[in-house]
Amino acid sequence: PLKKQIDFSRPYICIGDSSAIRNAYGQIKWNVYKVYRILIRGLQKIIPQVVFVDGFSGTHKDINRVVRDLGIGRVNLNNCSYHDLYYVLKRASVFISGRWHASILSVLASTPIVSWGADSHKTRSLYELLDYPYRFFDIATLPANIDILINEVKQILTDSSRIKPLLKEKCKEYSRASEENAGVLIKYEEQ
Repeated sequence: PLKKQIDFSRPYICIGDSSAIRNAYGQIKWNVYKVYRILIRGLQKIIPQVVFVDGFSGTHKDINRVVRDLGIGRVNLNNCSYHDLYYVLKRASVFISGRWHASILSVLASTPIVSWGADSHKTRSLYELLDYPYRFFDIATLPANIDILINEVKQILTDSSRIKPLLKEKCKEYSRASEENAGVLIKYEEQ
């Protein structure tokens, strides 16, 4: 089913949504359809194949319309497990989103991210945890910053051979720390 959504023989960019984009009357004040259409068209000038990682699983009407009108691939929980999503993100050139879990999965796959806000602080904190040197975008002002975001994507793609090993090393560092934490908890439980 994923091969119907993605041509794995060609490069692609993954773009997602954000929990702050609930509906037309949610936390954002901009038109989801128009902004995503402009953003995706700009990204297609960098890498023509763009795949939408749909956190709403096909329930957001404006996102559905963008995916349909632009004829781009889409992955979500209906056609892609988390295990498969890891491999989709691993092969992506970059992942752009305001989704916390998918962004972490992208980092675990050593795929660079560009993140914007959500309905919590989590996506911003991921940048801090990673000591990530790229710009974080405020979702409220995203429409005014599309050109800047697209330039950030270009910079990340240029830096890709440098940033991927840094992401991999950060994941190893946090893996070791989590093992140490688990060891402390096990010792505490044994007492």
